[in-house]
Amino acid sequence: MKPHLHFSLKYIYLCILTVISLFLFQNTSYAIEHPSLIFSSSQKAEINARIAAGGPVQQAFYAMKVLKTADEEWERSLTENSFYYAITGDETAKNNALTILSMRTTGEKRFSFPELDDNGNFINGEGRLDYGQSMGCNSLAFGYDMMYSVMNNGLKDNTKTLLIEWSTKLTAFFDKRGWESVGGNFYTGLGACVGNIGLVLEGENSLSSRWVQKAKDGLSTSYFNSSFNSGGDYDAGTTYEVYGAGPQFIFASALERLENVDIVTGKNVMQIWDYFTYTWMANGKYTYYGDNSGMSILIGEYFYILDKHKKKGSDRIPAWLWTWNKVRGTGIAQSDWRLFKDFDYIGIVLWYPQGVVAQSPNEVSSYQKSALLLSDTTKSNVNQGGMASFRNEWGEQNGVTLWLVNRYKWQGHEHYDPNHFLFSAYGEELISNKNAHTYDEDVRGQLSQQNSIMIDKQISDVPVYKTYKTGMGSSLGKFYDFFTSQVGDLLLSDSRYPHSDFSSQSKLHDPNIGTLFWATSEEKVDPIVQADRVILFPKQFSLEPYIIMYDRFNKDNNNHDYTWQSYIVPGHTSINGNGTPADPISFQKGNVNMQMFFIAPNLITKNIVPANGNRQDDLLEMTQTGVKEGRYLTILHPFRSSSSAFLVTVLNQENPTVVQIKSGTNENIIIANTTESNQTFEIYTSDARLLILDKNDGVI
Repeated sequence: MKPHLHFSLKYIYLCILTVISLFLFQNTSYAIEHPSLIFSSSQKAEINARIAAGGPVQQAFYAMKVLKTADEEWERSLTENSFYYAITGDETAKNNALTILSMRTTGEKRFSFPELDDNGNFINGEGRLDYGQSMGCNSLAFGYDMMYSVMNNGLKDNTKTLLIEWSTKLTAFFDKRGWESVGGNFYTGLGACVGNIGLVLEGENSLSSRWVQKAKDGLSTSYFNSSFNSGGDYDAGTTYEVYGAGPQFIFASALERLENVDIVTGKNVMQIWDYFTYTWMANGKYTYYGDNSGMSILIGEYFYILDKHKKKGSDRIPAWLWTWNKVRGTGIAQSDWRLFKDFDYIGIVLWYPQGVVAQSPNEVSSYQKSALLLSDTTKSNVNQGGMASFRNEWGEQNGVTLWLVNRYKWQGHEHYDPNHFLFSAYGEELISNKNAHTYDEDVRGQLSQQNSIMIDKQISDVPVYKTYKTGMGSSLGKFYDFFTSQVGDLLLSDSRYPHSDFSSQSKLHDPNIGTLFWATSEEKVDPIVQADRVILFPKQFSLEPYIIMYDRFNKDNNNHDYTWQSYIVPGHTSINGNGTPADPISFQKGNVNMQMFFIAPNLITKNIVPANGNRQDDLLEMTQTGVKEGRYLTILHPFRSSSSAFLVTVLNQENPTVVQIKSGTNENIIIANTTESNQTFEIYTSDARLLILDKNDGVI
């Protein structure tokens, strides 16, 4: 019996080892078929059919035929030459791609991994490891994959050696730094390169599966999810999502196709098309807030996300194509941004939604005209702030839009801009933020540069409260009571915490660093008493839509000076009026007129600060001096020259404040209640903080 038992145990042990071995090595036991990253051989017929169908797909593909090997664009040239050859067999494209591969894998132009110090800075020369190297790293992987069948053994070995060098050293760099850093714009393209090299070397290198797994985990949890907010905006700041972008989407697509692993669905990145659509303003451009904004960038690789929504049956695809056409045109123009277009045409060829007719979001039933884009979803017990988009409709002809910023979450390239707003109407920008200050100017990004409320601001002065650097942004803003409908929109935006000025908070101070803007919490900040900005947008109560903005600010129950300020877009006519209902602030931009009515319990002093230096827009200051509460009931009324009169009359000054608006045959009543207890005016009794009535038909 003992020999039999011994034999049985050895047999069981052998079986266990076999199973473990199969489990451990099942992902590295196959060699990948080339090409497989950007597309697989089985997709070639489908791609050719898409090209033959014409339109932007065909335009993008044949634009790649403008072949070049210039050093300054070698990364893009390598990928586009390789792709064009892989689809058509074109000899010129083949020779160009092979030449670039040979130049960049040997000799003095070899794209070697740089020597780095512990902080990622180059030891030899200026610069650092960042998005600047990501395109070259990924292009080499794509070129190796698509040109594999026509490369000689020496070129294969040289290219593979270089790819292994990059992936090995990048992996060591991220293992030390933390793979969550691949969510940041500096490193996201390099994280994708590790994954793309891992996929392309499956079966050729024993570490390839590890590289794929590392990149998959890092990009899935970081770039595709936590690096975007739930509203679809990029955490570091708008436009920064495109720095080094593109390779991540190609990696995600390849992973889904080759290993049936989806690292994108259900992640915050899936909301980017909604974000790009909601941020489009009525002047036919993007909003300007934070660093590098006002030029949000759409790249062809984003069509991968759109295609995933399309496969799930989303009705918003026509609206997103409308957004693309607004930014990029109906062709393949690349004029919206000069950088990071290396794989743009390839994204268009692979995923552009052929057969879809672009439609304004106005025509898509699932789209509400106005929306909140929340900046933080990690705290369920907090009324998070973020950004708010108010509009009556999309389009420049009849559209009116207001954009409000009041983030709860700290974001790196955003400014100190609590309750900051921008406004455009009928094809023109009216309230702007032409803050072109450079990174070296202290004033850049400060609260004084925003369309918000300033406390104790000296007239005609732009105070430098601190030396502003990237990262000194506001946070802890909150939204309450959001409501949207065809009739109108309502939002209360609370900036008590950021309006306390974080640089003055002792609990945020580090003696070696200064103010830790990125480490704010409600426990570390002493808020001011009140900082409410209520936006009420009646869309159908008058001949033209108008905005009611109701501000109530109280620093500490003592007397202070409060300044309501807004920057007026460049190119306007003279700013006239004193802001009263009888003599409103007025100016004209293009064919659009703007009126601004201010109702307050105290005297308001108007001041204009002319544009100066890198600040391109004039500043309107409306100041109440020496008051306990800075309270402003402001009416923003844009109209075209042919519009009829818009008359504002104060019927009752205080408790409640009652304002009558007459527009043609329409009559509206605005009731502002400071007590939040029942107040009566004529036949109306309400405890609402802000109420608007349409007397014509009783609509509230």
